[in-house]
Amino acid sequence: WLSIIDRQDTTLPLEHDAYLKLYQVSQPRLDWPLILLDEAQDTNPCVMALFLSQSAAKVMVGDEAQAIYGFRGAVDALKTPGQERPLLQSFRFGPAIAEVANQVLAFKTAYWSGFYPLRGDSRRASAIGAVTKPPYTVICRSNQGVFAAALKAASAGLGINSGAKDLEESICYVESAWALLVGRRLPKPHPEIAEFEHWAVLEQESQRDPALQWLVKLVTQHREDMPACCERLRKAKTRMKKSADVLVVTAHKSKGLEFDQVILADDFSALDKPLEKAIDAVLQAQ
Repeated sequence: WLSIIDRQDTTLPLEHDAYLKLYQVSQPRLDWPLILLDEAQDTNPCVMALFLSQSAAKVMVGDEAQAIYGFRGAVDALKTPGQERPLLQSFRFGPAIAEVANQVLAFKTAYWSGFYPLRGDSRRASAIGAVTKPPYTVICRSNQGVFAAALKAASAGLGINSGAKDLEESICYVESAWALLVGRRLPKPHPEIAEFEHWAVLEQESQRDPALQWLVKLVTQHREDMPACCERLRKAKTRMKKSADVLVVTAHKSKGLEFDQVILADDFSALDKPLEKAIDAVLQAQ
């Protein structure tokens, strides 16, 4: 620590976590009447200490079921004693989608202790049904799902965009596995596949990992035409979202975004039965 904060010592760099800690221990006083802490379920302990030390009125917003940064030492600031108020009203979708979301969330054990139903915006028309024409968005659980959805769209002659690096990462992931199968070397293999020295090792690991089972099956089936499939996907990619027929993203990357037409990919296996029941109930009500 002394080496890090010594500006004359270049042995270790002064990175973000270090200067954030320095700022927190300096005990700053923020002259604001109100401080809002968003994503409070994933709060850096330094930020939490800084937040709680202020005299201003404090509001924390978050959802403990969406915590994903515990591996970095993040803490759930929502457990701090205080008055709790549920955020129920959505302005992004109408009642039909809210009803499906409520029925799916009702199956999640994290919500059982205190489930608050969402309310859709009655001013926004929304419907549950088949998507018949582009443009539309396919939301996938995994990068493998992104690859499958993109390949399906590209095979239909549609232009695709992955929103970020989801698609290129998926192509690299599958291409690297194929190279391992046929004994070829890629200049930059996917890091998750590079861990396996031989195809037999990956195949053995797939017996314990469902995600790898899908990959082994895909690569084995397309052993002869996998390079052509990857090339087809790269040619179908568009640089601009607005010019794409299909936007393919993971659920993680889609958080906070809005789309006019959405298809959930079939790799949300844990949601199959709850989602099917929820959609059937809404369709019957309509």
